[in-house]
Amino acid sequence: MRLKRACIQKAKISAIAFQKAFCHHKLVELDATGVNDDITITDIISGLCRSKWIQQNLQCLVLNSLTLSLEDPYERCFSHLTGLRFLSITNVLFYNEDLADVASLPKLESLDISNTSVTDITALVACKDRLRSLTIHHLKCLKMTTTQILDVIRELKHLNHLDISDDKQFTSDIACRLLEEKDILPNLMSLDISGRKHVTEKAVEAFVRQRPRMRFVGLLATEAGYSEFLCGEGSLK
Repeated sequence: MRLKRACIQKAKISAIAFQKAFCHHKLVELDATGVNDDITITDIISGLCRSKWIQQNLQCLVLNSLTLSLEDPYERCFSHLTGLRFLSITNVLFYNEDLADVASLPKLESLDISNTSVTDITALVACKDRLRSLTIHHLKCLKMTTTQILDVIRELKHLNHLDISDDKQFTSDIACRLLEEKDILPNLMSLDISGRKHVTEKAVEAFVRQRPRMRFVGLLATEAGYSEFLCGEGSLK
């Protein structure tokens, strides 16, 4: 049997057992969300990288709610997976240096770093010509000003999806400032600003009208979403 896709969510497995069970297969997708503490992200990637084929062909990797490394939290390991297109690494002690490592991936198109320890997203500029989807929900450690964040987002001209939603704990004006921008994200189709403050119907409508490809706006727990334009029969959901 040859596996192409593996899902081991919340599995109880050691690093050695993982390596023996999965790393000889030609995997293109792996979801290891919430596996037990006996195996770390570094263990998983080290095991995967024992296969040259996996290094070059693994496309989708989900490593949510794991420990990066028990021995060396500053060890960088993501850049070995040169075929990776989709990476989700949420609820992890994942830092700026790790983001820079990930941003160097030559084929990366989709990234979710929600609720990580990233304080500066400037490294994303390195993949501005490749990135199509970015989710940065609840980046509670972010130390950039709104202007600095928007300067980075402005560089990501090829984004089709952006999620900057939050859970209403913070009063950042990032959403309302983004909606005021006319020359930003020309290819956007999906935007989630749920839970953000100071979001108005007028600003959302103006933003969407300037981007005719828009199909979805997430407005949960905001003050917008009730106008005829946003609730109508058009293409927007």
